Amino acid sequence: MLLLVLAVAANAAGNLLVSEGARARGRSAAPAGMLARLGDVLADPTVLMGSILLGVFFVLFLGLLSRADLSWVLPMISACFVINGLLAAGILGESLSPLRWCGIVLITGGVSLVGRTDPIGRRDG
Repeated sequence: MLLLVLAVAANAAGNLLVSEGARARGRSAAPAGMLARLGDVLADPTVLMGSILLGVFFVLFLGLLSRADLSWVLPMISACFVINGLLAAGILGESLSPLRWCGIVLITGGVSLVGRTDPIGRRDG
């Protein structure tokens, strides 16, 4: 369970930092504009730290997959979507529509249901 909590935390923090760093370099909707800024974005310290945390997440994710079924790990990892939504609203100041909040509630319910099952494929009840 500690491995799962650390993985979700690394994922959420990494995504938050990458998003914050990318936005600090300015928004660009056109693919050509994004490619032109790619070097600047990748050199941003916030993006670098976020990328490192996402790398840590991946290592922890591999550890989880070595201990539990994929059909258990992926839904449990989706808890990061809930945390990312909360962080986006609280730290990045994003406005989450009622529909997004409903999605977050549904994800939370799904994570709760999967969390009640056995992570290694024994008979679930």
